[in-house]
Amino acid sequence: GALIIKERLGTSDKETLEQIRENPYLQYFIGMKAYSNAAPFDSSMFVHFRERIGVNLVNKINEKMVKEQTEVPGELVEKKSSEISEPKNQGKLILDATCAPADLKYPTDLGLLNQAREHTEKIIDALHNQIKSPVKKKPRTYRNRARKEYLTLAKNRKPRRKERRKTIKKQLQYIKRNLDKGMEKLPDLKQLSNEAKEALIVELWEKIQKLSAILATYEPKPEPEPSPKKTSKNSSTPPSKGFKPNIKPSKIEGSKRQKSLGRTGGGRELHPHPDQTIIAQLKNCPHCGEKVTATAQKLQSVYEKIELPPIRPIVTLRERYGGQCACCQTEYLAPVPLGMEPGSPFGSSIQSLVTYLRYTHAISYERLSSIFGEVFRLKISEGAIANLLGKVKTSLDDQVSQILQRLRRAKLICSDETSARVNGQNQWEWVFQNQDVCLHVIRPSRGTGVINEVLGEHRPDIWVSDLFSAQKNHPAPQWQVCLAHQLRDCQYAIDAGDRIFAPAMKRLLLRAFIIHRRRENMDDTRLNQYRENLQERLTKILDLAPHHPDGIRLRKRYGGLIDNLFLFLEDATIPPTNN
Repeated sequence: GALIIKERLGTSDKETLEQIRENPYLQYFIGMKAYSNAAPFDSSMFVHFRERIGVNLVNKINEKMVKEQTEVPGELVEKKSSEISEPKNQGKLILDATCAPADLKYPTDLGLLNQAREHTEKIIDALHNQIKSPVKKKPRTYRNRARKEYLTLAKNRKPRRKERRKTIKKQLQYIKRNLDKGMEKLPDLKQLSNEAKEALIVELWEKIQKLSAILATYEPKPEPEPSPKKTSKNSSTPPSKGFKPNIKPSKIEGSKRQKSLGRTGGGRELHPHPDQTIIAQLKNCPHCGEKVTATAQKLQSVYEKIELPPIRPIVTLRERYGGQCACCQTEYLAPVPLGMEPGSPFGSSIQSLVTYLRYTHAISYERLSSIFGEVFRLKISEGAIANLLGKVKTSLDDQVSQILQRLRRAKLICSDETSARVNGQNQWEWVFQNQDVCLHVIRPSRGTGVINEVLGEHRPDIWVSDLFSAQKNHPAPQWQVCLAHQLRDCQYAIDAGDRIFAPAMKRLLLRAFIIHRRRENMDDTRLNQYRENLQERLTKILDLAPHHPDGIRLRKRYGGLIDNLFLFLEDATIPPTNN
């Protein structure tokens, strides 16, 4: 109905929508049950409506119109075939046709350069056709190669920026070659007749006009500034993946290590309870052989020698007997001590060590098997290690359930998520923690559904997280933004070139961290003064007008987070970060 109104009124999409919004009769025409002052849909929906009217629908409408015009009314009495005469021409049939572009071609840098190159080739062809006799060989233009390179990129739906720039550069080089080499010398015009000269001038004039029009519309887009490299200081990239500069060698190599915090320097502290003490005393002088007494000798040095005992597994063989009672004919089996039940031959100490090395030091199954074989002289396969870890997981289900219950009673929850590889698939590892509990879960999703699954019906009072969309949909009434993430974002904007907003915002966040660390030595009055001063500084920073895109982005972000940046200064239990 909206399309019919548009065609009858002859208005644009937006004007048609305004007419429908103001006119109750038009709203009734399109099927609305009551008058509304609001627009029934967006003007962009007209495009969707037009796409729904395809060729098949138009053909069906035409066939129905023709059928209704040619059908004989039912009131007419059927006549015999001999009496029926051919129908006479009646009425007026108006035919018309129009064209609609199936695909619009928009001017691009590469397309305009390709047209300009083709026009230069046509100019060279026109010149050569007029002066074939004095110039035997036509200048080389490499038109086939240039055309092939243009089509290679034009057919690529998602070309890389580097490939596009390379192709544009080549097209410019082809045009320059055609202008320099193809027309570097003017032929002898005396060899041409007056008619040929006039035809040549007219043709060259038309080509030059077309080429000038193309070049006039060509405006090369400015190349965007290269983005700074992401590191652990300006993004969430872990330090292991960041660039590490060379460390300068020590000025005095091989010198004794200097005294440091918590250490006297020069060696380690002696063990208070050594397993063995060896006393070295002389009975005779090593020079003259005279006897010496123990009281005449003084202690010169005390030092330790530490060794590991031989490591070998302790294997306990259990022989379990049973039989059948001769009296009651019941089978019996001798009991075994706790922890010696049949099943896996590896005990709890091996399970604990495997779990510790695997999840604390991230040692692979292959290396774990190698360590146990070479260090502990215990042969254990990778499959056995996997079974041990599965058994440990089952034994920890009760503890995990207790942690989950404590988390669902917590008033403060800090949350974050990071990528994780599980069986060759990319998944997400979520962490929910505070000063009392910490829970890690791995799920395929990074959406809000994971938060709802973990917390259930629980709604904490305070949520601490970054600005990820799923974290912003947290269930808590109060939200503290993680300032560690914001510091890295400000540093990235500084590295990208922002000199107005990001540096000032970074200084403000660092000042907030310093106040948080010193708050134990402040009274409430002084703390309130610092907090009010931070809000005043934040207001002044938001009044800045940065020009860099990253600075504009950060200013827009923090304009909507004024109440969520320094919530930790109002409550000492709230941390400034989610770490």
